[in-house]
Amino acid sequence: MTEALFLLVPFALGTILASHGGLLGYRLPRKGNVVWVPSKCEGCGRRLSLLELLPVIGYLLARGRCRECGYRIPVGYPLSEMFLGLVFAGLWLKLGPSGAFFRAAVALTLLLAAALSDLEKREIPDALSASLFFFGFLFWGLSGHWSAPVMGALACGGLPLALALICPRGMGGGDAKLALGTGAVLGPFAGALALGVASVSGAAWALCLRRKEVPFVPFLFGGAVFALLLS
Repeated sequence: MTEALFLLVPFALGTILASHGGLLGYRLPRKGNVVWVPSKCEGCGRRLSLLELLPVIGYLLARGRCRECGYRIPVGYPLSEMFLGLVFAGLWLKLGPSGAFFRAAVALTLLLAAALSDLEKREIPDALSASLFFFGFLFWGLSGHWSAPVMGALACGGLPLALALICPRGMGGGDAKLALGTGAVLGPFAGALALGVASVSGAAWALCLRRKEVPFVPFLFGGAVFALLLS
């Protein structure tokens, strides 16, 4: 019982960071302010209250709708918050309150934002890729493993970069830059595993839908979750 209550801390952190990731994924492609501008209802523009902004709980209390205009809040928001909360709880069990845990937390938050942006706008903001690079070198550097972000970037982003240069229609430059940043923050083994899982699952999904092109970043996010939890 005590351990379950203790896991509420990383679960809550995961829901909060997922909410912030959703904000980044929505505002960055629209060139919006991600720091100072308060959140508003997408239907009527009303400023949301603090209670409405609570991850998962705010959605449940509002019954999935704006209390003023009745705008239906996308169910993807609370689902992504709950999912990342559960992932953070699993990472906490595996890593504890360590530098590796917080590196993983930052990586998944930024990747979630990129995945949401890719799904909605088919756009991957450069700020997210640059942030992955920055935090990758920061966290690995603090632990004394200076080669890890470089090797990770090559392991996860080398092939996507080559594909983007050879066949831009098959792999976009934004995908390649994000893969490089993902490898920098995950490291070589987890980065290579994330890319492998993303490639296989993305190809399988494209075959199921009989499409030549599917957004790559959501599969890279899933690959990163898999790699961090199981590697």
